[in-house]
Amino acid sequence: MIEKLGETTEKSVETTEKTIDKIKVVSDGLYYLAAVIYFVFSIIATSHVRTLLGSKMYILIMAGMLGLLMLRELLGFIFVKRYGIREVIGLAICGFFWYIAEKNDSSILVCSYLLVFASRNADMKKVYRIIFITMVLTCSAIFLLAENNVILNSIYYDEGRFRHIFGFHYQLIPPCHLLNITMVFAVLKSEKISFSEIGILFFLNGALYRWCRADLSGAVTLIVLLFMILVKLYPKLLTSDFPLWTLLDRIAVIIFPLCMALSLGLSILYSDSVGWMKALDDATRGRLHYPQQAIQRYGFSMLGQSINFIGIGVDGGSHGGEYDYVDNLYISLLLRYGTIFVVIGILLLTVTMYYLYQKNMRIWLWMLSLWALHGLLEDRMHLVYFNSLLLIIGQAVQNVRMELLCRKTNC
Repeated sequence: MIEKLGETTEKSVETTEKTIDKIKVVSDGLYYLAAVIYFVFSIIATSHVRTLLGSKMYILIMAGMLGLLMLRELLGFIFVKRYGIREVIGLAICGFFWYIAEKNDSSILVCSYLLVFASRNADMKKVYRIIFITMVLTCSAIFLLAENNVILNSIYYDEGRFRHIFGFHYQLIPPCHLLNITMVFAVLKSEKISFSEIGILFFLNGALYRWCRADLSGAVTLIVLLFMILVKLYPKLLTSDFPLWTLLDRIAVIIFPLCMALSLGLSILYSDSVGWMKALDDATRGRLHYPQQAIQRYGFSMLGQSINFIGIGVDGGSHGGEYDYVDNLYISLLLRYGTIFVVIGILLLTVTMYYLYQKNMRIWLWMLSLWALHGLLEDRMHLVYFNSLLLIIGQAVQNVRMELLCRKTNC
């Protein structure tokens, strides 16, 4: 009798485990599908394909993507694992970020926040393989639609040079997508990347620079490719404890607060009577005096404020009036999203960098550091579809304390 009862219990446990495994497979499938939808339609939103869809259709599709993520979380919560304190805090942060985004910008940004949260237990290598293919196919499709005149494909004459948009809203967007694709590929392939793959990316970067003239994105992409050549030639670079590399790792951990402090300091203290400041402002096309002007005009608030900067890009609002667009990401978010949002965001990014440092994920650490520096001059780094490396934040916040504990107990 006891033996039969034991056998029944074992079978029951085995059946339960199989059921949970199946639910995990379904849950992962929902996540991957949501990620594909997010990247396809977020990239589409930066192009003239968006006009073919219409606003209502786009909102419905992104709402469906949110529904998939919520269903995935619900299945995991009920059948796999209850939320711990870190998940509760993560959801609270997502809710707060959604409130700020809807109040001052766009509620669609909640898709980014929930996708980062849902990535906390994902296989990041598999995620990036899917994302890489999705981004390449989507950008290629937009390019082909533009070349066949299905969508608008304008050419601008700006400062003595022609600049093509290739179906996107603005000529700087295609190179920014290529930068993201290159960084994801670098993280995905690491030292296993081939010289032919590097050559293809070199060609694409050169071609886009020739036709779009995106100085910053083109330069950062070039730096990434040169770094990948170095890694290919000297793969031990990724694990070396050479003092210079370990110093760079430690600086990388605090790179985001450093960039925030530098942005604030230069913006507040800027004076065109100081020679080097004026020269730097001219070299960066007003990226010192425009932030200072915006700070003086709008000031800082705890929960942000709705500001319609006037610029020439897709995020620049109205094209009429005097140009006042703030390209510096740190100042732009501080003005538009508020102090609390920025403090939490910088804290999360610093925790993420520390997690990468503890895990010896040097290539991730250095790639995100490049994005941090990129944010000094461009304001797209916080958008996951422009900077897909941000997906690691959920995993870092979920596991960093465990990493610290293991470090202390030598487990």
